[in-house]
Amino acid sequence: MNANVNVHFSGNASEEPVPRAQTTLDPNATQVIVLNRDGIIVAVNESWRRFSVENDTDPGKLAMHMEIGANYLDVSKVNLEAYEGILMVLDGRLPNFNFEYSCHSPNEQRWFLMSVTPLGMKDSGVVITHYNITEHKHLEEEIVTKTAWQEAVLNYANFAIIATTPDGVIQTFNPAAERMLGYKAEEMINKVTPAIIHDPSEVAERAKLFSEELNVTIEPGFEVLIAKSRGNLQNEHEWIYIRKDGIRFPVLLTVLTLRNPSGIIIGFLGMALDITEQKIAEAKIRALNESLEDLVAEHTRVLTGSEKRFQELFEQAAVGVAQIDTTTGRFLRANQKYANIIGYTSAEMLALDFHSITHPDDLEDNLANIERLKSGEIHEFEMEKRLFHKNGRDIWVNLTVSPMWASNAIPDYHIAVVQDITKRKQTEFIMHERLKEVRCLYAIRRKMESASPVSEFCQEIITHLRGAMQFPEIAAVVIELDGERFITENYSQYLTHGLLTPIKINGKEHGCLRIFYSENRSFLLPEEQDLIDTIADDLGRWLEHRQAEQRIVKMATHDVLTGLPNRLLLQDRIAQAMAHDRRRHEQAAVLFIDLDHFKIINDSLGHEVGDLLLQEVAARLATTVRSEDTVARQGGDEFIVLLPNITSAQDAEAVAKKILNGLIQPFHIHEKELHIGASIGIALFPENGKSVDTLMKSSDIAMYHAKESGRNNYQFFAPEMNKIVAEKHNLSTYLRHALERNELLLYFQPVVDIPGKKPASLEVLLRWQHPQQGLISPDKFIPLAEETGMIVPIGEWVLRQSCLQIRAWQEQGYDVPKLAINLSVRQLRQKTLIADIIRILNETGVEASCLALEITESMLVENVEAMIQTLNQLSALGLEISIDDFGIGYSSLSYLKRYPIDTLKIDKSFVRDIATDPDDAAIIEAIIAMACRLKIKVIAEGVETEEQFTFLARQGCRLFQGFYFSQPLTATKVRNKLRKH
Repeated sequence: MNANVNVHFSGNASEEPVPRAQTTLDPNATQVIVLNRDGIIVAVNESWRRFSVENDTDPGKLAMHMEIGANYLDVSKVNLEAYEGILMVLDGRLPNFNFEYSCHSPNEQRWFLMSVTPLGMKDSGVVITHYNITEHKHLEEEIVTKTAWQEAVLNYANFAIIATTPDGVIQTFNPAAERMLGYKAEEMINKVTPAIIHDPSEVAERAKLFSEELNVTIEPGFEVLIAKSRGNLQNEHEWIYIRKDGIRFPVLLTVLTLRNPSGIIIGFLGMALDITEQKIAEAKIRALNESLEDLVAEHTRVLTGSEKRFQELFEQAAVGVAQIDTTTGRFLRANQKYANIIGYTSAEMLALDFHSITHPDDLEDNLANIERLKSGEIHEFEMEKRLFHKNGRDIWVNLTVSPMWASNAIPDYHIAVVQDITKRKQTEFIMHERLKEVRCLYAIRRKMESASPVSEFCQEIITHLRGAMQFPEIAAVVIELDGERFITENYSQYLTHGLLTPIKINGKEHGCLRIFYSENRSFLLPEEQDLIDTIADDLGRWLEHRQAEQRIVKMATHDVLTGLPNRLLLQDRIAQAMAHDRRRHEQAAVLFIDLDHFKIINDSLGHEVGDLLLQEVAARLATTVRSEDTVARQGGDEFIVLLPNITSAQDAEAVAKKILNGLIQPFHIHEKELHIGASIGIALFPENGKSVDTLMKSSDIAMYHAKESGRNNYQFFAPEMNKIVAEKHNLSTYLRHALERNELLLYFQPVVDIPGKKPASLEVLLRWQHPQQGLISPDKFIPLAEETGMIVPIGEWVLRQSCLQIRAWQEQGYDVPKLAINLSVRQLRQKTLIADIIRILNETGVEASCLALEITESMLVENVEAMIQTLNQLSALGLEISIDDFGIGYSSLSYLKRYPIDTLKIDKSFVRDIATDPDDAAIIEAIIAMACRLKIKVIAEGVETEEQFTFLARQGCRLFQGFYFSQPLTATKVRNKLRKH
């Protein structure tokens, strides 16, 4: 530790002190005493006397025991550690001893470092110096308490900081540690303990020492370093560190225990200060003391000292020392160190006064302290000030001033001791600036965590960035972002002296961040440029994250295909509309829209066309409603429109009509003209539902009622619709048990041939004999079976029962005509259809030629290639293929050449009006003529009159089915009409 040791020696009472030595050495602010080998005080300086008085809790008592001739060991026994340390240096067991202690002055608690160093001659005594380390201790406390700025301290501290886990594995290794020890952080963190940088022999020696001191066994290793900290004892010791390149150097290591709020140890923090220079300074002090060894060899002899020795002592001091006239301020004497600090020679110094070389901002305080010194208010003072170097630059020094008297009551001159602290002040300045930057970035990144508007966040950046600049009072900041500008109040377009960095979002430049000084001041480079680069990067990343969040929210709340709100967002808006309209006693409406015949277009023209059509529909719907209304896609071909704050049901009706008129207009996609309609269900709030789910359910029920009412219309929800839905639900539940309860029956309707009107085939018709409701019409339960998927097991049951009936009639000796069985679209989609038919035929022993399978014309346009393959496989088995309800579907006549079709069944809607509607008659004529040319049989369905039969026969039709010939018959009645072979 650097110190200017000025020692005041006194001998026996009969001997006179040396005035010149006393005059020179006493003004030093560092407290110094000299002991002989028996611990008797043989010399003290004036600073020590003042120190003992100021810290004496019992006035006069401590000072009495601290004068020359007193036994210092008696006083030091109040602290056993200090007492033993001094003894061990006196008897040569320790080369030196350092001990920290605190004491209370009238105004504050102060910390001191007691350093015990032997005099040069063996057994000649020791020099004890007391250094004021209060500032150092305060710094340690700040490091421990100010954890919020840990990162800044770690990165910019000039001492090594090493943090470990409880078992010693290094977790933090700051840049100063890297510079000090030559290791990279990645070589140390999570890989080794601090023992790697310690001298093993020193660690082993300390293990023994600490084991004895703490009365526990401590094994050499990491535990030695933290043993005292673990027990909450002061743990600050000098150690030898070993660099990566093998160089050894001394450090002052302080080890702290890190605990969580529960008091559990979570790690240890070591702070190591390179004390190489301190050791060099101490060596110089020892050398200086050794030069005095002849003078202190006998404690009863006082140093008479010559001017030459004083001059040597004066010149060899490690700090600048000057004697200054108190009245004029002129330098009377200055050592070479003082001259070197401000760039002058010692001779040039004598022509100067301290006023001319003191910075104007510090001169007033300096003069005020001199006046207080002259008045006797203070005995010495210490301050930091700036001196002008000969070349004009500022030099920061730590100044200590003590008064000196000759004969007057007012000091004739004073001794000024200066130490160059320019590097430390520069480091403090950099640390201060870095701390401002850290606070700025911390505040900005905290703000990044909130969902602030862009304008608010940019203003926050401007405020904190401005405060972090070296000259905030003249700093002007501007952020330009996508055409918007955010500025400080002092910004002007005429400012040119500034820094700039671009703001990039996903790699593309979207603006820039600029900062200017309104005066010609220099920016702190590269630090301030790095700061605005970092902030611009943070802003860009925040905007990227914000945009990503907005995309995620849109993906979560909007339909990907159409961009419309999805069901989730719709439900939220319905809830908001209901709350708003409930408060204002207004109405709202939900329109449930299902596109008619969309499935046919999607299956026949492909999903690409279907998707484009849905997008066009979404666009048209959006143009039919108000800006406050919501158009959402429910899924598939279903859309929902929310109409908030309407005045009456007529408002919803008007929108429904507008939607129907808009959708009935043709769509042109891929050079194709497409036509669709819509079935719309309307539910009103609050009468049709007071919750979101109820309101949507009511609109859904009304929509299905619109479909059942012929499609392309709208229906308002009515309470009786719930009854219909409930009945439908109950019926579907009963239908699931109909098979296992044997409630399903087969009926057969003959297809007759002319001229004999004998059965050419029989169409198998399904009936349901419900135990409570009696015979239920197929029109009522077949759609339910299709909707619920029950049609697949029911269809398989029909096929099996038909085959068993054929087998029974055959075994009874009857000639059995072909049975025609209807296949549903769900059955045709079953991948196991072919295998299931083969299995049933094999299990019942019936030939495939005994069966015909009927499919509707609309099935032909669904997945054409797969349908062709399936029908070809069925035909190859020997099954006949019939097209039911021909003429009302959407198939192209060209398909008839591609499919293995044996029979066409003309739909009864054409047969019904052939006697009165020439269009129906013409259609039937064309179908029969076309089928004859394609060699396809034709069956006319729904023949109920002689007139219809006559017309059809005249057109060449030979097969007929309808009530004119026979109603559907039970198996028993059919048997009565069959011939035996």
